[in-house]
Parts: sequence; structure tokens; C-alpha cells
Amino acid sequence: MDHYARQKEWLNYVTIAQPIQKDLPAKAQLELVQAYLFLQDGKSALSVIGYYQSQNPPSSETKVLEADAMLQLTLKTTTEVARKQGGVDIIAVLREAIRLDPLNKTAYFRWIDVLKTFWTSYAEDALQVLYQLESATKETNGYLDEKCALYVQASLWDQALETCKRGIVLKNPKIESYVNLAKAQAVKESLQESKKTLKLLVTRFPQAVEAHRALADNYFSENNFILAAEHYRTTTQLDPSSPEPFLYLAECEFRQKKYLEALEAYKQNCRLSRTLASEFKHATGELRSNYPLHNKYKNVMSSCQK
Repeated sequence: MDHYARQKEWLNYVTIAQPIQKDLPAKAQLELVQAYLFLQDGKSALSVIGYYQSQNPPSSETKVLEADAMLQLTLKTTTEVARKQGGVDIIAVLREAIRLDPLNKTAYFRWIDVLKTFWTSYAEDALQVLYQLESATKETNGYLDEKCALYVQASLWDQALETCKRGIVLKNPKIESYVNLAKAQAVKESLQESKKTLKLLVTRFPQAVEAHRALADNYFSENNFILAAEHYRTTTQLDPSSPEPFLYLAECEFRQKKYLEALEAYKQNCRLSRTLASEFKHATGELRSNYPLHNKYKNVMSSCQK
């Protein structure tokens, strides 16, 4: 069932259930909560879950639903202080969910999502949540992809290298884990080892945007603008809505003196990001002595600023 069909179904359910929500059986009340959450009506969801919890024994599952409703409301808050306080309050509810059922994995991962949403330096706190989950479930090899990503995010490179390698060997890893392994290898081993991992990834998953982007970044860091451009170009073809790869592609083309190709990439970056990149301004300045090209760049730059 697609999103719109599901939305219509939940709207119909709300229309029927809302007038009699306090008389609904417990299971139907929870379904009403899920309907409101799907419809992004956190306020109504919180009202129903509050009534449900006043009539029924507390449970870990209903606490997670309460946290989901609180999250929807908090995301509509405009001030940073209020959003942070909302994050703290949501985590308190999720802690209670875990106290009621230490094996409720959804509660742990929702906690990590909240940390990612409201705090920029979240990785080390998120790792503590994962350690707690590991301790509860005794699954020491169950969350290697997640730990691999968090170690990289926290710049804990030794742990990242060891964990990402274990994850790739022990299970069917996410593409992100290969990319994170390559990042750790670039720091702790060498760019060559990092590149080997990324080449393997591109061979196995030729349609993976992350793989081509990471390999392009690797070549770019070595000033290999020909191969970097090749993979940035593939990235833009696989994900034409992302502005940043177009900017890096433009930089690669410009450094190869492919000025018209670079201009086209700068234009696409501007169209998608709706901002004028400082790199584009700098490139235009460098072409001052070449009047025809300089003029073309200035014209595109002018249209970009409108």
C-alpha cells in the first residue's frame, strides 16, 4: 500500500474513531494513536495515549508511542532551548520504556534517533545507549554497523577500524559500513587501503551513490581530478537532486581547464542549492583575463543570484 492510500485509510479511521475514542477497546485506542502519528498529529496522539495510560497498566510499547508523539510536537518548536528540553523529556520517557522492558530494541534506537535530532555531538552518548542494549541482549556482534558509524562520527578511529572490519567479515554489512571502514583506513592505515575498499564497494554495488561519492572524495584528496570527476559525475547521475557533488565536479573540471563543463556543473549546483558558492565566485575571478569565458561565468553567476 502506498503512502497516499495508507493516509486515506488512517484518515477514515480517525473520522470514525475520534468521536468515540474514550469508549474504544484498548487495542483500538492504540490504533488511533498510530493513525495520528502517521498523520503527523502528535498533539492528538499524545492526548489519546495519555488517556490510554490512565486506564491501563504501563507498558514499554506505549511509552515508545508517547515518545514518538512528543517528538512530533517538539520538532514543531522553534526555539533551540525548547527543542533541547523537549529532547531531554523524550529521553526520560524512553528510559522508562527500557526500564519496563530492557529488551525493547525500538526504545534504544529511538533514543539514538533523538540524540541525532537534537544534538550535533551525539555519537559518544549514542554509543553508551548501544552498549546498554548489548548488555541487555547479550548480542555483542549484533550492532556492528551502528557502532562502526558512531565510532567514525566520534573520530574514535582505532575502534572504528576494528569494528568496521569485524562487521564486514561477520555479517552482511550495509554499504555505509564499507564507506566508514574506508574513512577509518584513510586515517589509521593509508589512502591506498581506503581506496581498495572503495573500489571493491563500487564493483559490488555499482549503483550505490555513497560508494561513488566516497571514492570521488578519496581521489579529490589526492588531487587526482580526472578520476575524481569520473566518480562525482556518476554520483550526480545516480542522485541528481544533491547539490554538493555538482560543486565538486565543477572544481575537478575547472582544475583540468575544462571551463565550459565546469560552468555547467556550477550552474546545476546553484540551481539545486539556491545559493552562490564561494568556489564559483573564485573561479569567475580566475578567468578575468579570458573575456569570453569570464563573461559567460558572470552571466550564469548573475542569474544564480536572482
